[in-house]
Amino acid sequence: MYQVDHDRTLMINPDNNDIKRAKLEKHLSRQEITVNIGDLKRKFSQSSSQLILELQEGVDQISELDLTWRDPLASKVISDKSDLVQNLSGGAKKSFMKPSHKMRVQTPSIIRDMCATFVENFRDDNIEALPQHLYHDNTWKESNETLANVTKDIFDSLRDIWRNPAFDTEFVNAQSEGTYVTDIIVPLIRASLRKLPTKKNGFLSTAERQSLASADRREKGKQGKRPNVMFMEKHREKLYELMSCRPDKNEFGILGVQIAGSMMYLNILIKDSYDIHRLFHLCSVEIPIRPSSGEDVLQFVEALLLLRNIMIVNISLLFHSSKTRSERLKRQSSSSTISSPKYYDD
Repeated sequence: MYQVDHDRTLMINPDNNDIKRAKLEKHLSRQEITVNIGDLKRKFSQSSSQLILELQEGVDQISELDLTWRDPLASKVISDKSDLVQNLSGGAKKSFMKPSHKMRVQTPSIIRDMCATFVENFRDDNIEALPQHLYHDNTWKESNETLANVTKDIFDSLRDIWRNPAFDTEFVNAQSEGTYVTDIIVPLIRASLRKLPTKKNGFLSTAERQSLASADRREKGKQGKRPNVMFMEKHREKLYELMSCRPDKNEFGILGVQIAGSMMYLNILIKDSYDIHRLFHLCSVEIPIRPSSGEDVLQFVEALLLLRNIMIVNISLLFHSSKTRSERLKRQSSSSTISSPKYYDD
């Protein structure tokens, strides 16, 4: 299937519903374009239908010199958006478009109603502060019911990963870092941080941007090495980086998730009242990429729930910080890691 710009091909594997974008191996040369057009005309000669006759007439009127490798026709592909198709007679055009029209399905009324109801019921109830000031005191900040629901979301992501043949034993080592992060790390972190009590203020970012926190700690300008995943929090029109995740050589944010092979390491960086950074290694667990024992899954879920619990407290500290302290956390002038008068409860 060719896109309009023709510099990428969308390939769909029906066996595992894996969708990939792949660049074409090379640009077509002028000679290759000539060969392709000749082959297309040869195929036209094998049919006498009205559609083929009109397509042949249209191709005969196109100069090969006007075609570039970006034109689908140069690769023997006839696009429905091309002048060649748009200039067909009514019957011929209908015949050409028939496969596409047969794929179109009218949306059920129940789906239309659901979409309308969703928009009507959505409330942009952005919050300015959490209802209570939280500390680390060896307790979960959410009910067992909420933790169970989060665990179910994690299970859903794990189930999708376990069912993906791309991560079978014989293929997993061949996957790129980008695939690993996109298809495994991001879904699992997203599942564990879903429905945090921050509404629209917090979001998980996979955009190519540089880490503010890592650069602050290294004192090498405004930006550091790019993490693969970050959790960002917006407060009083300022953006804070509360978590960073980067495979192998990670520049830790206030909450660091380091991925090395199939292992995940959870670390926390705290700035104390003396303005000294303390780095703590909280836990290390194996990521259950393939079906694993109940104990392995339990340890992994515990690590993700701990990550969530720490995030909730960190967000609370941010939202309840004084204006003076918030000013110290400006993106352009000071560290993006969070210090507070009291990070934990004695």
